[in-house]
Amino acid sequence: MRESLLLISRCPVCSSTDLSCDKTEEDNQEIIQGSINCASCNRSYLVNDGLVFLYDTLSQEALLEREASEAEDSLIKEVELRQKRLEKISNDNAKNFLSNNLGQAHKILELGAGTGWLSAEISSAHQVVALDMYYKEPRGLLAAKNIMNEKRVYFERLVADMKELPFKDNSFDLVIVCAALHHSPDLIKTCNEVFRILKPGAKFILLSEPVKGLLGTNERKIIANDFEHGFHEKRYSAPQWISTLRKSGFKTKAFLPINMSEVLATRSRYSKLLKFIWEIIPSFIRPFLARPILTIFDGFFNVVAIKPLKS
Repeated sequence: MRESLLLISRCPVCSSTDLSCDKTEEDNQEIIQGSINCASCNRSYLVNDGLVFLYDTLSQEALLEREASEAEDSLIKEVELRQKRLEKISNDNAKNFLSNNLGQAHKILELGAGTGWLSAEISSAHQVVALDMYYKEPRGLLAAKNIMNEKRVYFERLVADMKELPFKDNSFDLVIVCAALHHSPDLIKTCNEVFRILKPGAKFILLSEPVKGLLGTNERKIIANDFEHGFHEKRYSAPQWISTLRKSGFKTKAFLPINMSEVLATRSRYSKLLKFIWEIIPSFIRPFLARPILTIFDGFFNVVAIKPLKS
């Protein structure tokens, strides 16, 4: 971490912004070991290997998911097969959609950042904070150091619960989340927190978030199995997603994945036919098909949610 992080942080226990940092080890890039201390409630938070553990207690759901992630890491070869199948299309969509909607945002927060791969994509030109409750390698925030060194970029890494964000009001120009918001143990509370920390007029961009349609897929069996093993794998319909964001105060617009033809190619035994039909539909008609497609089929979508200039 760098001390500039304290300018937007607040104590997760008492919400005080009177924070200071004790450094026990640092290099020319960041503080490696130390603590963040709150003058108001005398609480201290660990800084270890550059990660900031800025939380009081994680929710029970987050703790169970952390345990499930640790157990899954022990079966990493099996996990890789599944991850490669599920993540490539999702990640390609996220990078392409975000590149078209990033704008001039200065301070950016990524929720559920995992290894920080997406934060690394944008941190060369922006101040980025990557937040996740899981930190162990190979899929947690500790792996971000390797990515930062490889790409020669820097971004802050925070271990915290996404439903209790340890930041001051109106701190960020943009909050992004890629296929992770559905893991929140309290979706409405997380959306309320994002609304609080965003500046007026700023955006909350949901990338590759799963949508539950009227027609299911075989993925639902995997989701049910994940839930039994501790992963908070919730699925919401498109109207539920939009309704929750609007209840938090956001103005919203939903978009189909940019690589929709590749998504359709994974859907069913009719995948080749679906992909062919999609590709012959004129591009100007495709946006009008978003609502029926998201209502009928399981899949994922992108959402741009804007915090109004005035409440």
